[in-house]
Amino acid sequence: MTCQHSVHTIDAGKDLSGVHPNLSFVEMCLKHSKERIGLFCTDHSTFCCNSCGFLEHRKCSNINTLDTVLEDIGDPTKSKETGTYLRQLNNQLLHIKNAVKRNVDNIQREKDAILHEIRTLRVTVNAKLQKIEDDLIGCLEGNFKKEDSNFHLLEAKLNSLITAIQSDLSQLDLMMTHGSETQKVIMLHTLDQNQNRYFKAMSDYQEDINDVKFTFEVDKVFKDLLNALNGIGTIRVSRAKPDLPPSPSREPLSHRKAVKVAEFNIKLPEDKEVCHISDILQLNDHTFLLVDHGNLRIKICGPDFQCQDNMTFSKRPWNVCALSDCEVALTVPSLKTIQILGINQKMHKIRDIRTKLECWGIAAIRDQLVITTGKDEHCILIIDKAGTDIMSIRSISYQSEQLLRPMRVVNDVMKAVVYISYEQGEKLVAYNYAWNVVFTYRNPDIKALAGVDTDKEGNVYICGYRSHCVQQISANGRLIKTMASEKLVKKPLSIRLYRDINRFILTYGNCDIVEIYDFCD
Repeated sequence: MTCQHSVHTIDAGKDLSGVHPNLSFVEMCLKHSKERIGLFCTDHSTFCCNSCGFLEHRKCSNINTLDTVLEDIGDPTKSKETGTYLRQLNNQLLHIKNAVKRNVDNIQREKDAILHEIRTLRVTVNAKLQKIEDDLIGCLEGNFKKEDSNFHLLEAKLNSLITAIQSDLSQLDLMMTHGSETQKVIMLHTLDQNQNRYFKAMSDYQEDINDVKFTFEVDKVFKDLLNALNGIGTIRVSRAKPDLPPSPSREPLSHRKAVKVAEFNIKLPEDKEVCHISDILQLNDHTFLLVDHGNLRIKICGPDFQCQDNMTFSKRPWNVCALSDCEVALTVPSLKTIQILGINQKMHKIRDIRTKLECWGIAAIRDQLVITTGKDEHCILIIDKAGTDIMSIRSISYQSEQLLRPMRVVNDVMKAVVYISYEQGEKLVAYNYAWNVVFTYRNPDIKALAGVDTDKEGNVYICGYRSHCVQQISANGRLIKTMASEKLVKKPLSIRLYRDINRFILTYGNCDIVEIYDFCD
């Protein structure tokens, strides 16, 4: 039987009950106005009522009740993945837009430089160069106008697509707050179809974009053959693909693997020992601060991990956290000291904060510092940035089990959750800001729990130092997948996710190499 559909305007459904005024999704069948939508035909990707199902879809092979479809949103994974992908698309389009803007600025500067060079030559050759100058400027202006027009046209298309995605994100947030379950299903289905269109458009735009470069070449025999020359140079326009982050994957995060894309040797000539990078911090200027526990040193490296500055200590440092754009706090456990360092120009020590117990892990929460003390009384200390004690949490017990030897601490500001790793029992414990346990995570595949970090979606990444693996777990403490196993990594010690792209850095115990991994299908 042929499936026939009737088409109605959105206005036709605005007066139906149960529809939020800002959501263009209806629960009633548009063809049978007294019946509610209760079925979904996968063959035709259509929601329908029971009458439609009997009259028009009875020969379809895959038709389900709405209850079955609703199971997909019982867990917020579907809406989370949709929102994640739309945000990744939005970020990628912003990267493309920024590349366009940078290129427009660059060719403007290159154009100005070439004009200056041409006019300097004109002073030398005077009248004879006048015609040549006019021809060159005309050629340059013509090429610039063409390229500038192309870039602005592409920028307008990018703005339009970004606006559409941001509108979808707003609809998604509003629907998840105010929409009914049926509205959620219909909207997620619609957004899924929109995603395909956005992805195709973004792919087309990314194919279209090239890094355009203007150069000017002066004929080498110009001075010797001045009177015989009909021209003094050529305006050249070159194109190359810009350095953009990889396109976002359509696959859910739980289906993505880690693929190594680069590695860097960060050992300095003055390093006497093998590097042992116990922590790594991405700074706001896209540089990285590495804590080299093995060489009693911290290093600031650029995006290419070439060392730009370093500082040596008398005892081994362990963990670091940012206090501001120009200050960090560094733990030195054996000295029972937190060193506050300035990093805005040359690294320098500002002051010391003395602690009563050993200080290992450290994180900043608002105007406070959270410190873990390891085996030294198994405490969590909370102090202010002046070093004044605020609170200490000792002898923590959860479900009749003592939580001993707290080590790493990570603050997820977006979720208002603090993650602390416990060396004894190899557990990761999530606390809210009232210091109540949200969940604990323990997996027999994790041996010697080491580095911990979180991503923008609230997922947590942990390193198994002796089990040679990296696991990704959800914000509610469930294993999503093992991102990297022993075949790929050996003794992962610390992990740090990039802020703006799906990429992370791994460091290893007693190893001079840091490695960069991308999330790939």
